Amino acid sequence: GQPVGVIKLLCKNWPDIDRINAIFRNIQMMIEPLAHSVEFTLLRRKEIELERADDERTLFLKFISQLSNLSTLAEICDRITDEFLDWYPYQMAGIYLANDNRLELQTLRGAGEEFNSLVEPIKDYWRNNPYQTDQMDGAPVVALTKDIPIYISDINAIDHLPMTPKDREAIQLFGTRKTVLHVPIRLMGEPIGVLSLWGLGDPVPIE
Repeated sequence: GQPVGVIKLLCKNWPDIDRINAIFRNIQMMIEPLAHSVEFTLLRRKEIELERADDERTLFLKFISQLSNLSTLAEICDRITDEFLDWYPYQMAGIYLANDNRLELQTLRGAGEEFNSLVEPIKDYWRNNPYQTDQMDGAPVVALTKDIPIYISDINAIDHLPMTPKDREAIQLFGTRKTVLHVPIRLMGEPIGVLSLWGLGDPVPIE
């Protein structure tokens, strides 16, 4: 079998050989129930992991089923962003889709009333000032054109660095923005848009 732990004994004086043998015999009597207990714990942990994975798979299939019942692009985008806000500890989510040389905002959603109050001015700004995809117009464009995710754990820590005017203006509209994650949306292996998540409280770890 595989080692699962160590029993450590400390003696003030070195015991004689008979005493050592007696200790070993006592240890052997304890090993079997201890091994069974460890094995049960590991099996139970694996069972919990499988149950969690099954629950997540069920929720995902339910989500896919709900998407198939939606008929408009706006409904689908809203449903996707709402789902991501339920799954992950971000406070705002948006979807951009590429159209000609522009990356256009399709939806922007907040996680509850507290953050929904921020949505409209930000949505208006991006719809009136869409990102241009033929130039490095902002972080979402980089995620799209390079086909890579972009994650910044604390936007305030890089606020002093150069950035595009549109990204700079967006930071002001968000107020106390902490974390941002831009992920390319692919169709047939090609990026067609970007899913963006923003954390407006404490920095959100990538895990």
